[in-house]
Amino acid sequence: MKALKNILSLGRNYTRSGYIPSALSNAIDRSEGTSLRYHFTVCRWHTDCRLPTNFVLIHTAFSTGMGCWSTFQRAACELPQNKVAPKFPLHMYSLDLRNHGLSPHMPVFDVVSASRDVVDFLRDTLRNPAYLIGCGVGGQIAAAVALGFPTLTKGIVCVNSNIESAMPKHVLTTVMGGNGDAWRSVASQCTNMSGFDKALASKVPNAKERRALLTNGCVTSPTSVQWRMNVEVMSQYVPQPLPLDPSNRVDNIPALFLRDPSAGFEDREIVEKYFPNAVVEDFNCGPGLAVNGLEVPNPEVVLMKALQHCELLKPEEDLN
Repeated sequence: MKALKNILSLGRNYTRSGYIPSALSNAIDRSEGTSLRYHFTVCRWHTDCRLPTNFVLIHTAFSTGMGCWSTFQRAACELPQNKVAPKFPLHMYSLDLRNHGLSPHMPVFDVVSASRDVVDFLRDTLRNPAYLIGCGVGGQIAAAVALGFPTLTKGIVCVNSNIESAMPKHVLTTVMGGNGDAWRSVASQCTNMSGFDKALASKVPNAKERRALLTNGCVTSPTSVQWRMNVEVMSQYVPQPLPLDPSNRVDNIPALFLRDPSAGFEDREIVEKYFPNAVVEDFNCGPGLAVNGLEVPNPEVVLMKALQHCELLKPEEDLN
């Protein structure tokens, strides 16, 4: 009876999760998952009652769902003003990855464990396949989910991301240090973001980096600032290559890779080894932003390219 239960459980896992056995999917499934917090945006116009298309937005390291994707979501809501009409309403879920924003703090952060959280979100919260759009390490997570669990994924768009190779180390890994208590102590002594910004000036002289940390790592109350990012774990985050093998190959979903050619991302041939039908486009945003940026660059352009590549726009003649 126990063996029968195991077989039934295994069968349910395979059919419901879209699991394809490989070193990658096994590693993701063995990881300890956690439930992610997310921000939900509805782009539905007039009395549109069609079933929506789901976009899951995955941020880069040291950012948050809203910190990385708010301008992208705003651009989507404003599409009709620009005389652009998607074929379906858009439901956008911008996730906070583990150890970021309002999601739980976990003892490990890497692409495999973060992919497990996204797989669980698709299986248990969304319960439907979705288009995955990721920036930086978020794009590598999107690719990992698509390669390990292809039936959960309708398409992927990866901005400044690798697949096979480790992502470049983020500059904020060093800036953050490993002393989370010190960051929390400084925050607790401040009553507003302006005060925290002044307190951080000696440790983080770059104003843009400080602004990113304040936006993505803190929440405010009427009387205090609270530090929410898991500094201890994130300061030890060392990007690792994914455990890929020849079975990781997906050719039946749209895949778009936008990357800055000056930032040293993987060659087109490596992308096409895993996604044979992928489109790889140069996307200039400056190598510093390509590797260390905390927001999706040129969000209006990324949105239009994503909608066009996934064939989600109405033909122009239907707009008249």
